[in-house]
Amino acid sequence: IQNSKQNLNIGTQYLFPYHRYIIPLHYNLLLQPNFISLSFKDSVSIQIGGLQVTNATVLNQNHTHLSKQVAALPVLHNPSHEQIGIFSPRVLNSGQKHFLYIEFEAKLTEGFHGFYKSTYRTSTGETRTLAATRFEPTSARRAFPGFDEPNFKASFSIRIRQTPEYISLSNMPGVSTVEVNDGFLEDQFDASMSTYLVAFVICDLKSVHATTSSGVQMSIYASPEKSQQTTYVLEVLVKMLDFYEEYFNIHYPLPKITFKFSLWCILMSCNVRH
Repeated sequence: IQNSKQNLNIGTQYLFPYHRYIIPLHYNLLLQPNFISLSFKDSVSIQIGGLQVTNATVLNQNHTHLSKQVAALPVLHNPSHEQIGIFSPRVLNSGQKHFLYIEFEAKLTEGFHGFYKSTYRTSTGETRTLAATRFEPTSARRAFPGFDEPNFKASFSIRIRQTPEYISLSNMPGVSTVEVNDGFLEDQFDASMSTYLVAFVICDLKSVHATTSSGVQMSIYASPEKSQQTTYVLEVLVKMLDFYEEYFNIHYPLPKITFKFSLWCILMSCNVRH
């Protein structure tokens, strides 16, 4: 993708008609945050399917910057609607599958939207940094270019690279962990969902685990100094899920539930709840 400087000045009422031509089928997303520069420079390969004949693909993009020229493809920017239009020299036929590969970079955001920086303080006064996501309703486009609308469901292969002192978490259990260049570990997670439900965390938190009577793995992650304070909470959560499954006669549909524990509250940070 060529990051063209051309902007589309077409007024605030116009949307690119992306929903009638192309749909996403699968995302292969690679992320590697840098906790020194508080940034990330990563890639996404999107398998797309054509619904109608077109040479344009429209994606949602906000905060990220395209950084790789894969081919000399013109890109139109529509900042007011957080969209980009990418034009292919070849026609994308209906009923066929195609691949769109993009490399991009961005800073970890401040606040609690998109792919953001968070911190906690140890008892010795050291500030530790982690990276987490909050994509609902339309902030996945702050972390990677994609079809960031609720009706665009697709499968995801998410690969996250981090140094050994960190761990990565996502919606579903990890598929594999391999060592890659420069001593980094790469974790892979697979799931199917809309972009606003995608979630991942890169952190140095510690965890306690338990399994419900129906086989659902429940975990609570907390700062290392507070991880033992979560044991009682975990026992209560396991009993609650067992009770509700029996009471409603409905089995929890996913293999795990993951919580992030803080001093003030318990946040369901890495679990698909829909």
